[in-house]
Amino acid sequence: LSFDIGVNGKADEGITYADCRLSICPSLEHTIKNYRTLTLHHYTGECQASVRFFGKGSARGGETIYARVKPNAKMLLLRGDRFILRDPSIKKTVGGGKVLMPYFKSYDTPVFNKTDFDKLNKNDLRVVLNSVLDDRVGIDCSEAALTLNVSGDSISGIIDSAELVRVGDVLLKKQSYDSIVNIITSALESEYANNPGSKGVTEDAINSTVMVALKGTIRGITKKTLHYVINTVVLPELILKGTLKRLSTFYNLTSHSVNSGAVLSSDEEKAKAAIGTEMRPFKAEDIANKLGIDVKEATATLKKLKDKGVIERLKVDTFLSSSAISEAKKILTEYFRSSDTIKVAEFRDLLGVGRKLAIEILELFDRERITIRSGDERKLR
Repeated sequence: LSFDIGVNGKADEGITYADCRLSICPSLEHTIKNYRTLTLHHYTGECQASVRFFGKGSARGGETIYARVKPNAKMLLLRGDRFILRDPSIKKTVGGGKVLMPYFKSYDTPVFNKTDFDKLNKNDLRVVLNSVLDDRVGIDCSEAALTLNVSGDSISGIIDSAELVRVGDVLLKKQSYDSIVNIITSALESEYANNPGSKGVTEDAINSTVMVALKGTIRGITKKTLHYVINTVVLPELILKGTLKRLSTFYNLTSHSVNSGAVLSSDEEKAKAAIGTEMRPFKAEDIANKLGIDVKEATATLKKLKDKGVIERLKVDTFLSSSAISEAKKILTEYFRSSDTIKVAEFRDLLGVGRKLAIEILELFDRERITIRSGDERKLR
């Protein structure tokens, strides 16, 4: 096999179904009806399996036909694998087949009568992968490699950037990704129009809105898969790009300020000017000294500015301007276009700041689920 099946837990479970191209023996004298149970032989293994023919109720000798096979026991079949079918009632071989697409979970399996077997039968793996994603919102890169029976490194060479989007370790059709983004931004714009003082929209509300909007437009969609794509892929990517921002449990467009109908007070405007937009952290004491006010008053003013999205909290007593955070996200986004991981030292050098501040910003991104720490490195979730 061209894929190390040990890296993917699904391989250990075997397949649920496999779409195949079958060749029925010319010498077969009787017909094989749909859902007939035959013995499937694959390498040194065998099991009982039911067979369903595509577009027909039965198959005759000499026919080449598409079919879906369902093993009745644990069996690992990968794309390109060949197998033999025998009829136990007559103890004869009735045909052989080639696996076009294995399915490891029932909810990943497309509707049978809508499956495009001609695309699955193509040698161009980009066509095959696009066909798989017609039935799914997204697919993990390691699962895509297992499904196509190629090495993990080969996936990058298969991706057609015009049709597919890779975000972190997940592949999506560009059309599906764009649809999800448009639904999220439209939901936020609608929220602002209906509730001018809104704090934003929660993750659960975004999931529900996207689920309702996409239902019926993307086949094979499941709540579990969609939530995974939205929460661990799309939302962190939009935050990283600067399209969205997260304040507490609420998401907002970066162009929106919570309580945007309220004008900043004179004291808030002075504090904002003192803060500036530089990549420099500050505390209430710093603002108090600059403005000649007491720390308690400065603390109250910073809380108001944070609620309005002007600044963000790095630690309990340390803040950074939202403009600086947005700039850091843009820099990180650009870096991840050519690298899968980043170290603190690398991020520090990119920003031109000290190690302490670089760590605090990365920890903020971890909390916002943009990045995830793995040892001394971080990667996109």
